[in-house]
Amino acid sequence: MERIKKVNHSRLIIKAIPLLFIIVMALYGCRKSGTSEPSFADIENGFRNIPDTVQTSIYWYWLSDNISKEGVVKDLEAMKSVGINRAFIGNIGLSDLPSGKVKIFTDEWWDILHTALKSYRTKYPDRYFQLARLESVRRTMD
Repeated sequence: MERIKKVNHSRLIIKAIPLLFIIVMALYGCRKSGTSEPSFADIENGFRNIPDTVQTSIYWYWLSDNISKEGVVKDLEAMKSVGINRAFIGNIGLSDLPSGKVKIFTDEWWDILHTALKSYRTKYPDRYFQLARLESVRRTMD
């Protein structure tokens, strides 16, 4: 009977180790360092003036083949104006949205992608927009 108690006790300890590790790491992260805490103005300034080293990413969905050169360029300009500098493009087909004319991976589709990125580079030569991943998803939404 004591052997059973030891086994159960050992299992409890093994299960508690990850939780203990998380608690220790959380407390370690909360300790004060040698620098002073930032003021509210410092934090606000950090949000208003995002450094170029910050990688702000979004999922940018091109829905049901409804894309155009003008629309994609406007999207890129709007994204950069709010500090977004990386996008994961997803081509999503929705059943409740009429299909557009520009089918994925056609010559016209590649031309729109090329025009958008080239236009962005021309307007912002000192900045870049990272196209992190290109994927195609066809999904029927009920």
